[in-house]
Amino acid sequence: MKGIRYILMAMLTVLAAISCTKEGQDAFVEVTLDYSVTTADQTKAYGEGDAVTHIWYALYRKSNNTFVRSFTPVPMVDGVASCPVTLVMNQEYKLVFVGMNYEMVDGKLTPAYSIQKEHATISMPATSVANSEKLDCFYGIDEIQVNQKETGTSIQLERITSQVNLLCKEEDWKNEYATASSGLRLSGVTKTFNLLNQGFTGKGVVVYEQNSLLSGEALRSGTDYRLCSFYTFAAEGVNAEFSFVSGGVTETFPVIGLPLATNKRTNVYVK
Repeated sequence: MKGIRYILMAMLTVLAAISCTKEGQDAFVEVTLDYSVTTADQTKAYGEGDAVTHIWYALYRKSNNTFVRSFTPVPMVDGVASCPVTLVMNQEYKLVFVGMNYEMVDGKLTPAYSIQKEHATISMPATSVANSEKLDCFYGIDEIQVNQKETGTSIQLERITSQVNLLCKEEDWKNEYATASSGLRLSGVTKTFNLLNQGFTGKGVVVYEQNSLLSGEALRSGTDYRLCSFYTFAAEGVNAEFSFVSGGVTETFPVIGLPLATNKRTNVYVK
């Protein structure tokens, strides 16, 4: 699968301590950090990260992970986002980036995941839809020591989620499936991911409502057909109940103990 590249230009203005500046000298020192942001080459989902529309980012103190501030999400325009930040000279920070899908809901820009910025956590929605790339999500962290006027760096965003696909072999594919829909209910799935320590917490239930099957090239995986596809957080002991509606008939496929791993895909075959 081809790599996905996002270029993130972070323009940082560093505030020098007044006691360290000469009289009459401007206390603000302009600093530019150019971030080259890419998704990891070892990404193991079928999707290519095209659903990422914005970069959310926030600043934390390196010494104790204390929240400093978050910033207005920056839209990706031709794979580029410019992110201004103000920092204090001679301090150390962690700058956290999240790339995900945003949509306008009731006139408000709304992210696919909720972020608790003070705790640096990101949480799954309780309800979503199946067969959508909109829960594809990436993150990255850069540690900054503010002691120079100009610098450049690169950061690689990694996929937070695990992708699951309900597949059938070509010989089991039926023509009416093309107009079918699928959904599922997950139980025992982790709900929250910590962006600073990369830990998963809080198990619960997530419902993916019925949605039309994928179409075109996205429907196929080699010679297999994707009857249902979704993203979730990694966990052990996750149970799923897939529901498939075709020609007014609903079929269910319970799966016990789905193996889910970050930045990996799990394929489940049915006949």
